[in-house]
Amino acid sequence: MRRLILRTNYLSKKMLNDIENKVLDLHEKFKEKFGVNKYENLVGANLYFNNIYEKSIVSSLNIDGKSEQNGTPTPDEPVEIKSVEGVNSLLKNTKINSGDGNYWSVYSTFDEATRTLTRSTTATTESFITHMINNLKSNTTYTLFLEAKSNGYVKSMDLHCYNKSVQGHKYETRLNLSTEFKKYSFTFTTDKDVDYSEETTIRIDNNGSTTSGTEAILTVKNVTLVEGTYNSYVPYGHWVTVTNTGKNSCGITSLTGYQFSNALPVIINTNFVITEFDSNNFSYSVASNSYLLGLTNIFRLKPNTNYTLSFTRTDTGISSGRCYIYNVSNDGTYTVSQNCNGTGSLSKTFTTGDNGLIALGIGVGNNSSGGSGTVNNIMIEKGTELTSYEPYQEQSMLIDMNKYDENGNIIDYYELCSIDNTKDELNIDKDGNVSVTQNIGEVVLNGSETWATSMAPVNEGVKAYQIPGIGSEIKVTNESNGYSSHFIVISGGSKWNTSEHKNSGYCRFTSNNLYIRISEILAPDLETLKTWLSTHPVTVKYILTEPQTISLGKMTPLKLLEGTNNITTNDELQPNMTSSINCLNLVETSLRNIQVNDYLNNKTIHLSFPFESYENIDNTEHIFIIINENLYFCYKPNHPIAPTAKHISYKYKDRYNFLYHKYNTDLNSDFNYIRYKLPKDYGKVSSINENDIFYKFIKIKDDEYKLQEYNKKTWIDNEIPYLQYIDNIEEGINNVAEILYKPLGYEYKKWTTTGYYGIKSNDYGLAQKPISSKDFDRWNRNIELLKNTINSINNIWNVVSYIDWDEISQFEWEEN
Repeated sequence: MRRLILRTNYLSKKMLNDIENKVLDLHEKFKEKFGVNKYENLVGANLYFNNIYEKSIVSSLNIDGKSEQNGTPTPDEPVEIKSVEGVNSLLKNTKINSGDGNYWSVYSTFDEATRTLTRSTTATTESFITHMINNLKSNTTYTLFLEAKSNGYVKSMDLHCYNKSVQGHKYETRLNLSTEFKKYSFTFTTDKDVDYSEETTIRIDNNGSTTSGTEAILTVKNVTLVEGTYNSYVPYGHWVTVTNTGKNSCGITSLTGYQFSNALPVIINTNFVITEFDSNNFSYSVASNSYLLGLTNIFRLKPNTNYTLSFTRTDTGISSGRCYIYNVSNDGTYTVSQNCNGTGSLSKTFTTGDNGLIALGIGVGNNSSGGSGTVNNIMIEKGTELTSYEPYQEQSMLIDMNKYDENGNIIDYYELCSIDNTKDELNIDKDGNVSVTQNIGEVVLNGSETWATSMAPVNEGVKAYQIPGIGSEIKVTNESNGYSSHFIVISGGSKWNTSEHKNSGYCRFTSNNLYIRISEILAPDLETLKTWLSTHPVTVKYILTEPQTISLGKMTPLKLLEGTNNITTNDELQPNMTSSINCLNLVETSLRNIQVNDYLNNKTIHLSFPFESYENIDNTEHIFIIINENLYFCYKPNHPIAPTAKHISYKYKDRYNFLYHKYNTDLNSDFNYIRYKLPKDYGKVSSINENDIFYKFIKIKDDEYKLQEYNKKTWIDNEIPYLQYIDNIEEGINNVAEILYKPLGYEYKKWTTTGYYGIKSNDYGLAQKPISSKDFDRWNRNIELLKNTINSINNIWNVVSYIDWDEISQFEWEEN
């Protein structure tokens, strides 16, 4: 008699080896390039989203143009047209004065390629690194930004700005320099009655060695000076910086002792000493003096937005701890927004102003005897909810907006403009290719154009002129809106011919002509007009007839930080950004719409609702989509319990259960996807409403229990697998575990779980969870456990259901 001995260790090893290879293959693809992410907010001046897998990349990033003109222009009083142009560093990266007075003049060594300067000394007195610059403006805010380090023997570093007569002197001291490069910033406002236009000095001091005769080396790099207040470095010329700072938006690069004032800045007070400083953690000591603060550098946050400040504080000998949140004006003055006083674990919610600029002042009040303290884990996060601390993280990519001549010299720069809903766009694709699509054009009228007297009607004292055939020169769209530095732009002939607009100071451009109306005192005839334009050049922005796309080269794509990501630009106009991230494909090729007579018993339904499907849905009664004797798929977008929410639900045995639950403020078009397993006794579909807006988004698949093999499926363009690959791995591991009677310690748990996206937990709900690195960790732990179990088992008999008898040759026969 012969009997079949199933070598289940061989069978299980073969199955497990196949699954392990699938996991390794999938994991490598994720680690190399991609991941899955859940958005919090898709469009705005800032982008916020949660990164679930640590190796994800931003596959595309689009920055819209924006133009503003704050005021009403007239020929006598022009108003600047501001557009997104990238931040312009005012310091040249050269040691040669080419005639513009902008160069590095004093240093020990200077490396132009790495933008690095050093200053060393063995004395205990100061020595300098200096940069000369012309054309700084009075009563204007500037930010000096640099990275610096010490060899361990530099006492401190000073940052200075003063004019050629050493007037209007602005300075700050930086103590406790690190032996690694740290970022520092110095924001100051020049005096209104001091001339900085010629031979102004930007100076960085090595304040001498801590020990006489010991060499003290100060090294600085990426030194930049920008007009306004910015958080990050830019090279010379115009650059857009896209910065990813994680959940914590507070990166302290400088902290200086000040005497408290309701309107900072005031004089530096050396009685407040920073004894240790490491970004968002510092220690301090204070002499007996009232109201002393450590004032941080200025942060640019999203304007008119709620944020929460949190930190932990301990004090010794301090009678009253103080923390003030300051709103910072564009002219550099400060006003108190909120306070967060006391000790221990502290937090405070505040709202930013119109420009988004804030600073923190952390110190003491009414302290009579001196003392010391520590402040740790300073965090500023978007929203009003306090969450766990994350350290400040940052990565940036610099986008070169400069135009160059054939010799590589900067001759101009690209702007990102807008007129109404027509906008220029800056695009970065998943491979790092950068391009500008220009929909807005610009021309500067200087009198050299072909001007003619216009027959357009005017009021008394006003003259009208035109450039005939300007469409061939600047190709404006017909009856376009636009901007002009000296004129109010009017679109449409009916407006142009009203009595009001027949006055001086208006212009209109069509596809054929550019018209202006100007006072006859300024331009009584054509020649006088041309002369006036030569001394008053007029900037005009208009919509192009045909967009132009320009390549700006290639750069390294922006990777995501672990945890929440906060992506911003450095331009004060805060342009809109949109982004997409490579993620798991949510559509399977076998899905189809539900039909009459379909049996839904224990079927998995797939729901995917785009944002547009919710527009203009405002009914309050249940709308039924798919019906049978036990089940009603239906929706009620304005539920009485949660009137701002929208619900997809099913009625089963006289009870309504939520399948899908979304609030209007939380809609996006990328992860509105749910899988839901129905009860066993759902029965057959008796009727459907094919015309309902949601019907096409509720689907099933015919081969639900016949998962295709992982290696026989073709992945789509972005190389992320279909959901059934994940199911194949999950079920494969589970099958091996069942063959081995689910060994002790096996922690099988479905990767699809209840509770995501507002779904209430129930007996059958399976809301789709994005894949994460934790899934790979769990798979690998289970595979290792099953391997060990296989090695300890010789024979298991009841596995007939797992055998393919066509492959019987895999198993051994033995004689009884």
